[in-house]
Amino acid sequence: MYQVYNNSPFVPRNVMNELVEEKLDHLMHLVDMCCCSECRALVKELAMKELPSMHVTCMSEDVHARFAGMAAQTQANIVTAILHSAETVQKHSQHCPVQK
Repeated sequence: MYQVYNNSPFVPRNVMNELVEEKLDHLMHLVDMCCCSECRALVKELAMKELPSMHVTCMSEDVHARFAGMAAQTQANIVTAILHSAETVQKHSQHCPVQK
């Protein structure tokens, strides 16, 4: 059994969540869609469902350095998932007109 210490500098993280978060706003603006908190959350949720989890345990400041050299295919998969999710949300938005 693993023992967890509250004062440990190590934290479990889903790195994919952070990588999606980094690209989300830029890509949503790129496709000229509503960027309200509801649409943003829906796009992120759908994108995260399309992508595999990447759970790691590391020091909080190590996350970006550890994954800076991520494979180009993984980066492309993240962009594709976000754009696909943005398109889905745009088509089915109940509160925002499609901005075209």
